[in-house]
Amino acid sequence: MQKYFVYLLSFLCFVSCKKNTVNPELLLGDWEFANTVGVSDSSMVYIQSDFRFSKDSIFVLNDGFFQREERDNEDKYMGQKSKFYVENDSLYILNTITQHYFSQKISYLSKNTLALYNKEEKVTFYFRKRKAEASSKIKLSQITLSLGPCFGDCPISSISVDNNGNIVYLGESNTPYNGLFKGNINKEIFQELVSELNKIRFAELKNEYSIDATDLPDISVSFLNDKKIIKTIYAYGHSEPRQLKSILTKIKYLYQNANLKKIDYDFPIFSPIFSNYHFRKSEIFYLQTLLLNSKKTETQFKSKYKQRGILILPEKFDYDDYAQMKRNIESDGRYFKLESKNHQLYTFDIGFDFFKTNEAFSAKIK
Repeated sequence: MQKYFVYLLSFLCFVSCKKNTVNPELLLGDWEFANTVGVSDSSMVYIQSDFRFSKDSIFVLNDGFFQREERDNEDKYMGQKSKFYVENDSLYILNTITQHYFSQKISYLSKNTLALYNKEEKVTFYFRKRKAEASSKIKLSQITLSLGPCFGDCPISSISVDNNGNIVYLGESNTPYNGLFKGNINKEIFQELVSELNKIRFAELKNEYSIDATDLPDISVSFLNDKKIIKTIYAYGHSEPRQLKSILTKIKYLYQNANLKKIDYDFPIFSPIFSNYHFRKSEIFYLQTLLLNSKKTETQFKSKYKQRGILILPEKFDYDDYAQMKRNIESDGRYFKLESKNHQLYTFDIGFDFFKTNEAFSAKIK
């Protein structure tokens, strides 16, 4: 991520300015990366970010700004917003970390095309203005997102945010927080996320994106309303659309400002496979959040679904003892009987049949 930011600053580096007549009004709106002239393919990946210019001199970088926190071994998400201004034929953008402006020469600007020239690398970056589309109006009450492993130190975690600003975070590996946590954010942030999702008409996006590669991380995100999953999107290898990716980045880092408090949780974490049904990880994490808000009960039930869940692993863990961390889980869809850390059995009532309500999202294993 730090490497990305270095390239971003290079992309916005100072160049000499020639007096010219550039109409700043033409900049206003959303721009998406089109292509480059004078750069190798290996360098293009670092400048393929979309952005937006607003009347109030606000510059929005969709991929966001990041600052490396070496002490915590994580990238601090600094948001997407910055400041900009135009002087002569140059565009000046504020680096939110150093608080210094960097400039790029505007070599061409029309109603639908923007060309920025980097004198140092002798590269021209072309962008096209994105056409505004009518937003959808889908209501959401909760969003869950899960990050999968890669061949390396990719973070493995899950996060949930609901319309009251409640955050649930599960850090499993390569994360600054290990374990299960709760926190809160301003509930207006959730509504902003819903608005942005409707702006890109998320419900019309494909359910799955992938690339022909191996050892890369995956991500799944589920959108819910009235306790029901209405859509899940799965992407492997960062293959999701760029507009969606910028929103998912916001969701991924919500925990950094949620004042997290650790939950003493002595029960197994759900895995995506229940008996012969397979859910996406973000879908099963939704079930995990339901369990956290459920009540213990003495109700007896006939088990339909079973799995062996895993207790939350400590930060320093000997994987030779992995089998000892497994615990039994049984359910009829509404009631869940879990084996605790000390092998006691407890039953919880989530209030409705999770499997029946969301059966359209489970893949039956043959």
